[in-house]
Amino acid sequence: MRDQHFDAIVIDPIYKVITGDENNASEMGAFCNQFDKICTETGCSTIYCHYHSKGAQGAKRAMDRASGSGVFARDPDAQLDMIQLELTDDLKNNVRDGHATAWRLESSLREFENIDPVNFWFEYPIHRLDTSNELGKCGPEGSAIGNLTRSSKYTTPEERRESINTAYDICSVNMPVTVKAMAEYLDVTERCVRDRLKELRSEYWCRNGTVGRIEQEEKQS
Repeated sequence: MRDQHFDAIVIDPIYKVITGDENNASEMGAFCNQFDKICTETGCSTIYCHYHSKGAQGAKRAMDRASGSGVFARDPDAQLDMIQLELTDDLKNNVRDGHATAWRLESSLREFENIDPVNFWFEYPIHRLDTSNELGKCGPEGSAIGNLTRSSKYTTPEERRESINTAYDICSVNMPVTVKAMAEYLDVTERCVRDRLKELRSEYWCRNGTVGRIEQEEKQS
């Protein structure tokens, strides 16, 4: 291949050509050295495709999801990892293609800053970029966020902030605004309202069941 002027050689998947025990670090180190030899002898980059270990991978870093020895995390100069996302109930009910799945591409780069994660849909046989960022709040399968995403009660920080702002504006018609009134408006528990107010402690105060906006107090003073 040396004189064919190729830029890259792709081996997909490596388990078709793997030698040695996949879980043995020294044997996998010797195996991965063969990729360096291909690069040296041909002048091409070598790209190899590998797969995740069994089970949900969302709780792991992208570089640690590969099946087998940790050599597969340390050997590549650039690693791209693709993982499936958990869809919210709303997205499941409104996907353009009922059989579409959602994915995220993450990177681990040795010489450069990692790329921003890229979200996309797989609508057989095409991968379509998520240009509307509707997958941004979805978590990978097996991650804490992914598990929460499966629950209809899951909300993002932006959604919680908007809910508190709306509830406060509505309830401020009858001053003072109370936690109880906001909870009744949002149809959640008072504890839920208090937890959301704690997230927004720089914007709201809460004392003895009464809620106020810090910005309003500063203007009045």
